[in-house]
This record gives sequence, structure tokens and C-alpha cells, in this order.
Amino acid sequence: MRRIIACEVLRYEMESLGVQADEAIFLKQGLHRTPDLLQATIQENIDQLEAGSYRGRIILGYGLCGNGIAGLKTRYCDLVFPGANDCIDLLLGSCQARQEDTLKGYAYYFSPGWVAFSENSYTEYQRCLSLYGEETARWVIGEMLKAYKRVTYIDTGLQSGEEDRQFVRLFATTFNLIPDEIQGSLEWLARLLHGEGDDVIKLAPGTAIEADKLGLAGNILSQ
Repeated sequence: MRRIIACEVLRYEMESLGVQADEAIFLKQGLHRTPDLLQATIQENIDQLEAGSYRGRIILGYGLCGNGIAGLKTRYCDLVFPGANDCIDLLLGSCQARQEDTLKGYAYYFSPGWVAFSENSYTEYQRCLSLYGEETARWVIGEMLKAYKRVTYIDTGLQSGEEDRQFVRLFATTFNLIPDEIQGSLEWLARLLHGEGDDVIKLAPGTAIEADKLGLAGNILSQ
């Protein structure tokens, strides 16, 4: 048996891999902006599952996410999660793929789920535009994006349509960034759902996630 607690930006890819509605809890993407709140929300969902007498495997569809999963633990269930910085690593298939892509300059990434569900710099721009006007909105978003060179769409093989790519081009044009695209991979995500592979971490009940022992790269920009 398995139960999955995951960021909603992974919903489409997980569903394509056979995840059913009754085995998954998808949490709002914006939680990762506040790691303490993310940690508390995931822990609450773990506790609720175990309080309901569930005793199978709990799989986290999260990377480290700014230490947002640090300290999480179960009482009765095995806890399974990827050795990833965040969901971008997962969607690209490895941390190495992310690092190699970063050699071209830092990218602001989108996937079908990121376009559909994320609180991103374009939605923040629209919010600021209505509150403060064009000049201030552009300054705010310019500060948020000043380290980025590209806006990169991750093609995860889903039939997401041209609309997602049109959004990426709009994002790039609006903020004077380079539109880009990269082929993603669902292999790591598939291994995670089966609890298999060296890049999938399994903890026994009562063992907390220790972020400093994951050995992840430190040069990843958070979105």
C-alpha cells in the first residue's frame, strides 16, 4: 500500500504514471515559499494518515525545498522521498541534469503543473500591477528575476498543448528573458512511486529527515 503527499505541480505527471485520486494528497505550490509552513502542513497530513490507522508506505513528492521537509518523520509508516533539491530536479530526471542545464545560465522553469498551479513571478507582476502601477511592478519583478537569464519550459511528455509554451514566451518577453525548452524525464518520479533506486531515500518509522545529510547541491536558485 502507498499514500502520496505531493506538491500539486507534480499532479499531471503523477497521474500519467498511474497515481489514483484516492491515494494522493496534493498540496498548494505556494507553501514552499514558507518552509516552516510547508513542513508543518506535510507533518499534519502524515499524522492524519497514521491516526486513521494507515500503516503502509508514505511517499513525499517533494525535494528538500529550502529545508521544508527537514525534520519530517512518521510514527508507524516507512517514509520515502527523493534526494532532490526540489521538483525541478525530479522533472528533469536527475540533479546532474539540472546542474548541466544551469551552465547555460540560471533558468526560471515551468512545466505543465507549474503553469497551471504555481504562484510565480508573472502572477506576482499582475498583482503588483493592479496595486502599484507599471513602473513599480516592473521594478519589483526585476529585482526578483535579476539572477535569471532564461525562462525554460520542461517538456515532460504530456499533451499540455501549445498554450503552456505561449505562456512561457509571454513570460520571457514581458521580463526580457530568453525563452527556452528542455526535455524532461519521468524516470526518477516513477522510481520514487515504486520506492526504488539509489536516488530514492527510505526512512524507517521514527527517523526524521536530516537535511544536512542529503548532500545536495548548494547552487540552486529557488523560484
